[in-house]
Amino acid sequence: VLLLVAFVVYRILAQVIKSTIYRAKGTEGEAKMLVGLWKFGLTFIVLLIILDRYFQLGQAGALLGAFGGLFLGWSLQQPVSGFAAWLLVTLRRPFRVGDRIQLPSYGLVGDCIDVGPMYTVLDQVGGSVGSEEPVGRHVLIPNAMLFTQVVINYTPEMGAEGSAHFLDEVIVRITFDSDWNVAEQTLLEAAREVTAPIIRETGTEPYIRSDFYDYGVYMRLRYM
Repeated sequence: VLLLVAFVVYRILAQVIKSTIYRAKGTEGEAKMLVGLWKFGLTFIVLLIILDRYFQLGQAGALLGAFGGLFLGWSLQQPVSGFAAWLLVTLRRPFRVGDRIQLPSYGLVGDCIDVGPMYTVLDQVGGSVGSEEPVGRHVLIPNAMLFTQVVINYTPEMGAEGSAHFLDEVIVRITFDSDWNVAEQTLLEAAREVTAPIIRETGTEPYIRSDFYDYGVYMRLRYM
């Protein structure tokens, strides 16, 4: 009788959950996830009722309670660390929503679009394309990782020492027979024209660094 009642209750409430989600314009995947959670919870309750009705749960309950407490503490370690990291980021603000950050250990760069209690959401930069542009692919970073990983902020606070600029470079390959002076002059003129406002703000001029490779020379144009 108990199993029959549980089955009927499960089917009715599962339909209610699905209808509610569909009315709220949710997806079939969301409905499936919540129905699965409801199924697990109901199964757990039914098992407790059966065990309490037909078995002595005194000592076994104490043992299960101790084990459950240990398991719960272990399983909540990461969520608690994530929540603490969220508080730290919110109060200290090593980065903000809108900043571009990098996690070098994972080779990941992204623009921060949300900082929640459990996850930080990034709009990935690069990844599917070889550039410094956001690609629209959202990456969820567990906040607990922020306690153990190096995070580089591309976007320092405006007005801070060094301002919001950093060094970049363009590499051009030329042959040994090329006119190196003309190549250097051409690159520097192009950089001065494109980055003129940044040069006025930072006072740093573009410059060239060169090194050899098997078939010629790398001209490394560096600029802010």
